[in-house]
Amino acid sequence: MKRILFFALTGILAFAIGCKKDDTITDDSLAQEIEFSTQKVVIPTSELPTTMLDYIDENHFETYIEEAYMVPDKGYEAIMGDESLVYCDRNGRVLHPKRDRFRRGPCGHGEAIGVDELPANIIEYVETNYPDAEILRAKHMDNGRYIIKISEPHYILIFSADGAFIEATVLFYHCHPLGVPMDIANLPETITNYIEDNYPGSEILVAFHKNNGMYVIGVFTTEGRKIMVFDADGNLIFVRP
Repeated sequence: MKRILFFALTGILAFAIGCKKDDTITDDSLAQEIEFSTQKVVIPTSELPTTMLDYIDENHFETYIEEAYMVPDKGYEAIMGDESLVYCDRNGRVLHPKRDRFRRGPCGHGEAIGVDELPANIIEYVETNYPDAEILRAKHMDNGRYIIKISEPHYILIFSADGAFIEATVLFYHCHPLGVPMDIANLPETITNYIEDNYPGSEILVAFHKNNGMYVIGVFTTEGRKIMVFDADGNLIFVRP
């Protein structure tokens, strides 16, 4: 009886220590374990935890999920279209690592803010130039800039730290270190033909040519926003909402 009790207590203690270890591991350490795990497997973006998807919708609204991974008993990784990274643990808690490697992409790092936290001149700019639009999302970048998403006409607006308008884009925003915007008329015919054949009645609103050769296309379809990514030869890689 004493032996059974001993093993039972030992098991409980081991479990408690394991839980304590999970609780105390830093977000940086866990993010690193997930990134370099040999057990990392590709998953559909829809299989990411809801808490992670909600966080991305709030904090990375100007881009899209390029790749999604899961590491058993560790957590999840999402690589965004702007090359920033998002991690969460196996329970769906979003990680907030402090090291730039895990929190900052080429376009910098930003955090979601409320519309009421935007400078007054940004609110005035939207009211004047887009009177029918609603500000849906806003974030403040660590370089001081503001990025906002408005409802009509599906624009992403970029403002300086003092609230001066810089530029507008449609459906998604990629900064210049990632590549360059391109004229839709100059897209390879294989890409435009694919979109016409598979999404009749859709409209190509924006195109971006990444430094790695990939084409990122923002298309408005009967189903709403679609981000389509093609390789350098014009072959479709994936479609994201």
